[in-house]
Amino acid sequence: MLEVRGIETYYGNIPALREISIDVPGGSVVAIIGANGAGKTTLMKTVAGVLRPRSGTVTFLGEQITGLEAKANQAAGSLTLLDRKRLELARALATRPRLLLLDEIAGGLGEREALALVDTVRAIAARGVTIVWIEHVVHALLAVATRLAVLDFGRVIADGEPRQVIGSAEVQRVYMGLEA
Repeated sequence: MLEVRGIETYYGNIPALREISIDVPGGSVVAIIGANGAGKTTLMKTVAGVLRPRSGTVTFLGEQITGLEAKANQAAGSLTLLDRKRLELARALATRPRLLLLDEIAGGLGEREALALVDTVRAIAARGVTIVWIEHVVHALLAVATRLAVLDFGRVIADGEPRQVIGSAEVQRVYMGLEA
């Protein structure tokens, strides 16, 4: 579940952690002991992202989490649009939802940013979170969705496998304004 590899953390030029590597399997209870000043709290702060290691990596559930803290103390208003969208997701995920409702979260993003967001949403879904996503950026939806429902004037006009639904004549006509 948690892998710490080769972590080195310094206070100025003074090493606090040197080449720390620890595995924490899911469901285990791992105790860390040591005298005062041994580095226990520094290790916890490094794993939690409060302190940035000079080298090494921290991996949680297969995802490297070392280096997410560069923007941690920035005001939300100073973040890029993509980072603000990620902040919105992080706030929602902090509640450990089983169901996540996303409403046009890709709105305003460029192509590259939308692809990065798709990767984030895909990773959230892979963790077992159920997602209902309202979106106008159709290619983002098609990259992640396992089912697509299309509404028209308050009724469902199509519901099923995303590529089949988006290719149906009625959806093409109603949603995209295309005549068959």
